[in-house]
Amino acid sequence: TAGPAPLGEDGDDELVPAPPLPLPDRGSFRDRHLAALLQEFAGLPPALPCQQAVFDTLRNATTGLIVLSGGGGVGKSHTLKMVTHAWRNDPVSPRLVVMAGSTGSAATLLSRHAATVHRRFGLAVGGAGRKSKGHLNEWSPLSEPFMLLAEADVLI
Repeated sequence: TAGPAPLGEDGDDELVPAPPLPLPDRGSFRDRHLAALLQEFAGLPPALPCQQAVFDTLRNATTGLIVLSGGGGVGKSHTLKMVTHAWRNDPVSPRLVVMAGSTGSAATLLSRHAATVHRRFGLAVGGAGRKSKGHLNEWSPLSEPFMLLAEADVLI
């Protein structure tokens, strides 16, 4: 059986431009991330009174930078998980919450969906004697890390 005719032998040498790539639907990107995370932290135990006060402050914040600090075991991660679940499941205005930790251990404690900051957003990581393996300069407005950062309502 004969295969397709080589270019120029069938009389049709005209190149047809490929159709443009479809732009990603930003709404579906946001919805996909929200849907994957809605049930995370659904079965958390109730907050202690000191955690509840922090939860209320975080829950009602609309803008700005909030720093949550404290010693080991005081409930920082638990409080962040509670407020993350509340923000994601808000019936009026659900928020896209992206969780990233400064270290792998911190990310693991936050969420099974969390990653280190440099991995989540493709940031260059380097130091004395090491070559950077990041791709910050290669970001495009259509890359997933850029879209995630652009669409996030809250970054933890």
